[in-house]
Amino acid sequence: MWKALLKKQFLELINVYFPKKKAGKKRSAGAVVGFLILFILIFLSLGSSFYAAAYMLASTMLPMGLSWLYFALMGSLSVFLGVFGGVFSTYASLYLAKDNDMLLSLPIPPRRILLVRMTGVYAAGLVYSAVAWLPAVICYLTFDASPAAAVFSLLLTFVNAFLVLVFSCLLGWAVAAISSRLRRKNIITVILSLGFLAIYFFATSRMNQMLTSLTQNTDKLGEAVRGKLWPLYQLGLAATGKVLPMLCWCCLVLALSLLTYWLLSRSFIRLATANRGAKKAVYHAGRSKASTMDAALLRKEMKRFLGSPVYLLNCGLGIVFILAVAVFLLVRAGAVRETMTLLLSSAPYLVKALLPALGAMVVCALGVMNPITAPSISLEGKSLWVLQSLPVPARAALRAKERLQLVLCLPPALLCSLVLAFVLRFDLLAALLSLGIVALFTAVIGDLGLMMNLLKPNLTWTNEMVPVKQGLPVLITLFGGWILALACVGLCAALGQVLPVRLGMAAEAVLLGAALLLMKHWLKTKGCRIFEEL
Repeated sequence: MWKALLKKQFLELINVYFPKKKAGKKRSAGAVVGFLILFILIFLSLGSSFYAAAYMLASTMLPMGLSWLYFALMGSLSVFLGVFGGVFSTYASLYLAKDNDMLLSLPIPPRRILLVRMTGVYAAGLVYSAVAWLPAVICYLTFDASPAAAVFSLLLTFVNAFLVLVFSCLLGWAVAAISSRLRRKNIITVILSLGFLAIYFFATSRMNQMLTSLTQNTDKLGEAVRGKLWPLYQLGLAATGKVLPMLCWCCLVLALSLLTYWLLSRSFIRLATANRGAKKAVYHAGRSKASTMDAALLRKEMKRFLGSPVYLLNCGLGIVFILAVAVFLLVRAGAVRETMTLLLSSAPYLVKALLPALGAMVVCALGVMNPITAPSISLEGKSLWVLQSLPVPARAALRAKERLQLVLCLPPALLCSLVLAFVLRFDLLAALLSLGIVALFTAVIGDLGLMMNLLKPNLTWTNEMVPVKQGLPVLITLFGGWILALACVGLCAALGQVLPVRLGMAAEAVLLGAALLLMKHWLKTKGCRIFEEL
């Protein structure tokens, strides 16, 4: 039973990368290799930034004999990163999996189901925490390559992931306990997630200042950690190769893990089968309000989007960023103008002329972070037949998903583009062209995501974070959108060598419009046929 449950859990984690198609064939070897290469590149790019931070600390602390403090700080950072990376999915993984009811109906102890779910959380936390911890270990070994330190520090990669598991599960348990008593659990989930994001972005924005402060106050920090944060002191000593601290740290992490498992197991059934505070439907006689077919379908898509914290946070967070940029530009308009004047004072004329195009592409790049249509087909899941059985044409169902993208993403994008034109004082023609490019680009991204989801749907998921966070359509839409934004700027710059930049922006808008028409024609013909056959 253990083997079957563990196999099922890890197949869910990797199913998005190695799915079986309808014909029963696995994805081609080239596609698998491409995914692995992409994953390695992302891991290396993130690891390089943490290596730079680790080197800054190591070059100051290791010569002072504070190797343990170096590992204590990098260990804390890796644990924080692991918890942050998994905080959005732990609650859904443990308590909202679609097959919880089925598994609980089988003669399987609920504690065993919980333990298997926790292995998935552990695996995700291991990957996130290793991004920060392994570069720190590599950096340390370039200074001190003692065998004991190398072995213990590498083993701590797996030990620290259990600490990530503890914090992630406790946060997920807290959210589940709160949401089971509230009618609108989505609000709590979104607020907590946004709070973590705010902390993360604040920390990253102040990273250089914090590193400088740490290197300037190393002695005081070391005394504080040694005296008041004994567990971190043991972690640091363990990573440097000390046997007794290694045993103490492992025992502490093991005890916390077992305590967390015991705590979660006592309430797992109650929280996994909770009503989630859903309001009981009560019929009241009254006059019904009729609406058009398109309005009803759009309302359905809007409720689906707002009713899922995972969908809302991962595919709608760019809206918050765009609005934040617009507010920042308005509040700091004078400082932004002075900064741009200083930067452009010695720039070539072409760079100055390209400023409206660059501004439009910045807004477009932020808008790419809202791939709302990319998982919209997959999120229908096994209930897709309900939408297909309605007396509405397939084109109307797809059009509602397109319109959701425009309704949610187009107004913030246009607002940000207007604010940018006002702050940087674009002329009227440049401002209008920027607005047109932003509008067309937003529509293109919406249709691109919908096309990719029709071509690569995942209707067999058990957790909605799989199509939303790990789906191939989302990945292609994100990276494809950013590449398209860069290509648009490159095209405008190339045309600006021989034509006025405004003509280049107009040509860019024409090409985006042509691409949009081709996408809509594909969706109206082949896309509708694919949707009907899903």
